Amino acid sequence: MVSMLCWNVRGLNALNKQKEVLLLCNKEKVGLIGLVETKVKSQNMEKVVKKMFAGWQFLTNLESHYNGRILLVWSVWRPDYYKVEFVERSAQILTCKVCHTPLQLTFGVSIVYAYNTREERRVWEVTLSLGRKLPNFKTIDEEEKVKHDKYRYTSYMAERFLQQQSKATWLKLGDD
Repeated sequence: MVSMLCWNVRGLNALNKQKEVLLLCNKEKVGLIGLVETKVKSQNMEKVVKKMFAGWQFLTNLESHYNGRILLVWSVWRPDYYKVEFVERSAQILTCKVCHTPLQLTFGVSIVYAYNTREERRVWEVTLSLGRKLPNFKTIDEEEKVKHDKYRYTSYMAERFLQQQSKATWLKLGDD
């Protein structure tokens, strides 16, 4: 299974920090990475991402904050693992809808890097409003119910098939 990682890297401009992130990602087979406090300016972001994660896709909150506070990167070398759809960004939050294809599980991912002062920190107001913007998300209970119902129907059909096959075998043998 491909892992997910979220890490406050406290700066991603230095070569040794880039190597440290890459080592951990390779060791843990990470396919979806949220990095906060990157401190990478907009003119350097694409260069840094291409150098570290060649061929991977990424989203940032650079449109909302000049200092590259949040970076989300996901693997395209295994596109069957994660499909990422952008939902919303601000200076403190980057939110996406993620589908983990092998498990057929869709969930929301919000990478949060809040401001330091209470006056600036309005993270929870934004987070609460996201529920209204993600109406297609199902709860875990709903997902489990759908899977359980599919399993029950499949199991029922297999049982009916086996009963019919068994009856046909008995008829061939002459018993009823």
